[in-house]
Amino acid sequence: MSEHEHVHLPSPSVWPVTLAGGVTLVGFGLLTSVALSILGLVLMAWGLFGWIMELRHGG
Repeated sequence: MSEHEHVHLPSPSVWPVTLAGGVTLVGFGLLTSVALSILGLVLMAWGLFGWIMELRHGG
């Protein structure tokens, strides 16, 4: 890689972690209780919405 090439990295974001937490809760909820699955689905939707909004607005 030459010294004139620029590597662009995205800014840090909490949304991928939020989405992953929701997926984890859904999976755990499938094994234990419907309430955890519902909570996981809500967390997934929130994380996905936040991440998409961040990407659309150049976050």
